[in-house]
Amino acid sequence: MINEVTSTKINRKVEVIEKQSFLDFIDGDGFDRLLSYTLKGLFYGVIFFCIPYFIFIMMSL
Repeated sequence: MINEVTSTKINRKVEVIEKQSFLDFIDGDGFDRLLSYTLKGLFYGVIFFCIPYFIFIMMSL
């Protein structure tokens, strides 16, 4: 019984730490860097895939 209570307390502490680190990530610089990389990836995806396809469609008409 004591081991169950101790493990439950430890699990709650771990959950609180994980939640706090996730909130720090969202609130801090990490999320901004992730968003920046995502936007760069989407931009290059449009440039390298959509524009050549658009040119192909225009030439095939």
